[in-house]
Amino acid sequence: MTMGESPSATPKLILQNHCDDTRSTASLSTTKSMPFAELLRSKPAAASGTGEGKDDMQNLEQRLSKQIYLSLKLERDRTKEKAAEEHKTIEDAWRQQEKMSKLVEEERRSLAKSAREIWSNSLSRLQTQSQTVSASGRGEGVVGSATLPIPHRSSRGGNYKNLGKDRPEMPSNREAIVKWFQEVEEPRSAALDPTTGCIATWFHGIIDRDATEALLQDKPSGSYLIRVSDKIWGYAISFKSKTRCKHFLIDAGDNGYQFFGLYHVLHASLVDLVKYHEVNPLCVNSQDFLKHPVGQLRDVPDYDGLFKAIPDLSEDSYL
Repeated sequence: MTMGESPSATPKLILQNHCDDTRSTASLSTTKSMPFAELLRSKPAAASGTGEGKDDMQNLEQRLSKQIYLSLKLERDRTKEKAAEEHKTIEDAWRQQEKMSKLVEEERRSLAKSAREIWSNSLSRLQTQSQTVSASGRGEGVVGSATLPIPHRSSRGGNYKNLGKDRPEMPSNREAIVKWFQEVEEPRSAALDPTTGCIATWFHGIIDRDATEALLQDKPSGSYLIRVSDKIWGYAISFKSKTRCKHFLIDAGDNGYQFFGLYHVLHASLVDLVKYHEVNPLCVNSQDFLKHPVGQLRDVPDYDGLFKAIPDLSEDSYL
């Protein structure tokens, strides 16, 4: 209490100060419990009357703007970083795929190169084999040179000195074939086994494919016979494989006997051809070897009437 104040005024002043302090405390409590957004809205109203309040609000807004900018910048940096990681992952996957594609291409080229080398080696072996032709007992073997020894022919049917000018390139009927055989092949002893002087077990007359396959149908794989062809001036060898019967035409030229087509070994006789294919397959890269000759089934052989004079028959000529 100051000088000049009455005793009765003192309680009123104390009470007024107490009320002011209570309102200030309540106002501070309310301000602390208000949300941040409401606090921003309430500040201008509370401090609008003074310049100091305006400065405080400007500082607060600047700090908030800076925080928002930093938050956006951080989010943008994170997005860029994530996009860069995804791009790197995709690029790594693409490079891995490209690497695998190159490996596959290199493997394909290697396989193709190996296949070419295998084919080249096979052809080289075949050419080497063709340079040495087995000779018959008469010493009529033909030795090959650097080129394969293919008899000269004007057509698929062959070119024979003994055919005569009036003989066509292909046989027209059975009588023509019989005449050709008697004039050309019989003098050459084409059907005889030189070791016995008898008709070879595997030799047959002019029979067609159906009759041939009937002879071979119940025989084991590797069974075979040689028959006079009804299509060319020559023969056909019929072979029983594991799955079916195969037929190969044999060209009977002046120089010897060989399969039709290029790069086949030339043989001096049919017997030499048979012996050769007992140890060498009929086709390259096959397992078709001549193993079991098939003889006659009937009392009257199917080459009856083919010879001018029938040679002796061996015991093996019949099954």
